[in-house]
Amino acid sequence: GPGRRTGGAPPQRPAGAAGDGAAGRRSRVLVGGGAAALVAAVAGAWFLAIEPGRQAAREEQARLERAAEEAAARARAEQERLAAEAAAAQRAREAQEQRAHEATQREQQLGLEREAAEAAARAAVEREALARDQAERERLARERAQAEEAARAAAERERQAALEAERQRLAAAEAERQRLAELERQRQAEAERARQAEAERQRLAAAEAERARQRAAAEEEHQRLAEAERARLAALEAERQRLAAAEAERQRLAEAERQRLAALPRPDFRAAAASAVRAAPCSLLAAAADDDGLTLAGVIARGGEPAIRRALAERQIPLERVRLRLQPFDGPYCAALEALRPALAGPESAPLVSLLGRAPLVKGQLLRFDVALPDWPSQLSVAYVMKSGEVAHLVPAHPQPAGARVRLGEPRAGFPGWEVDEPFGTDLMLVIASERPLFPAGRPQVEPLDAYVAALSAALGAAQREGWRVAVRPLVVETAER
Repeated sequence: GPGRRTGGAPPQRPAGAAGDGAAGRRSRVLVGGGAAALVAAVAGAWFLAIEPGRQAAREEQARLERAAEEAAARARAEQERLAAEAAAAQRAREAQEQRAHEATQREQQLGLEREAAEAAARAAVEREALARDQAERERLARERAQAEEAARAAAERERQAALEAERQRLAAAEAERQRLAELERQRQAEAERARQAEAERQRLAAAEAERARQRAAAEEEHQRLAEAERARLAALEAERQRLAAAEAERQRLAEAERQRLAALPRPDFRAAAASAVRAAPCSLLAAAADDDGLTLAGVIARGGEPAIRRALAERQIPLERVRLRLQPFDGPYCAALEALRPALAGPESAPLVSLLGRAPLVKGQLLRFDVALPDWPSQLSVAYVMKSGEVAHLVPAHPQPAGARVRLGEPRAGFPGWEVDEPFGTDLMLVIASERPLFPAGRPQVEPLDAYVAALSAALGAAQREGWRVAVRPLVVETAER
């Protein structure tokens, strides 16, 4: 209510209470100080009025001073006692005020608890009223649901009765429909049998007419085939006679050519092969010749083939007796080819190299090839001479057994393959089989062509002096951007 405190602060003491205590202490201090002054005045009067002697006066003065000091000490002690009593009184008053404040707080707490209890009682009454209302609503809802359920059950019974009546009506109608349909089906089946009988009669008549037509056509075809066979046999006989005459003419011409060739001086194919090899200076050609013809195979600078043909014509070598397998190139390869000439393998001798894929190899394609090695254990090395004047050592030196066949350039773990890239044109690949490594100390992975030619000439010279075998196969590799 209006008389209850709303805060927790302790009640304040009246302002006069602290002032009264301070005034009392000040009055007591003034009394003590006045007493000391009075004693000092009496001593002075005594000193001035009566002086039996200077010595006695001095002693009396000392005594009075001591008395005055003692009085001052007592005054100070009294002051300290009075200050202690005042402090104790102050603490007592503060304790009393604290107890009053706590009592006020307890009273406030009890008031709050009473209000909470009253609110809880009101809430319980309200909850009870709400519960009664809720129970009444639920009862009314249950009664309404029961009434609705009863109405739905009655309606469902009426609907089921109507459905049953409709089902019986439909069943009767379906039975009638099926009876009529059966009658119609029987009628249509009878009509279909009659139609089929008529169709079968017409089919048999048509088949008989078709058989008669086919017999007449077969007779005509037989006569036509017999006539055609007679004409074919006559044509075959004429063709046989023509072929016999042609064969006789061919044999006559062949005999005349044989006699003409027999009358001519026999060509020296070996000398002609040597002359043709010398006719193209920037080349590396392997030659093979016998009594029936010659073979020239290898690499040659582009434009050098006409010189070879002229050399053969000067020797009166028939072109049909010559087998040319020439690979033209453009590039600074003449010095390298000249250095390799003493070790060049024959046209059909190992190492034999087969390039995989169609020429030219385009950018991004892999360089892959097969190598058939000689019938003696060898060290296989592959050098790739580029048009730029550099040499890449693809296979520095790899021992192979006698007669081995290997495929090089296939990608594998740790080796992605040799991918074609610029510069494009005609490169030169040198496949070398040697009984010992050509370069025991190794060569740089890529080096200038001049340095490679010098080292290669020295290695081939050492092989010739020491008598170990070396066989070289050059191969032109044509590359293009696309």
